[in-house]
Amino acid sequence: MLERVREILDAEPSRIDEVSGYGTALHFASLWGHPEVVTFLLQRGANRKLVTCNGHTALQVARHQVASKADQTHPPEQLKAKVSEGCQRVVEILSSPGPC
Repeated sequence: MLERVREILDAEPSRIDEVSGYGTALHFASLWGHPEVVTFLLQRGANRKLVTCNGHTALQVARHQVASKADQTHPPEQLKAKVSEGCQRVVEILSSPGPC
């Protein structure tokens, strides 16, 4: 996942905050518990204040996933714990002070 995101942004850095349906790449990475992608996107300048089509920031998305044990995405049962753990790490990353 990280390599694909890197390829896209290396080719077109302006896509960092591009909205695609639900939200930005930061929202999707937060939703599915990909802390390495979240970190990379923030390093590249992703705006953590943008909201999804439902009005939620990436931090709110990740917090909801943790609270619901990844129920928002309905992953296969064997992946729920992994998604939830990843979302917990995302919450920690997005809760730390940093650039927008």
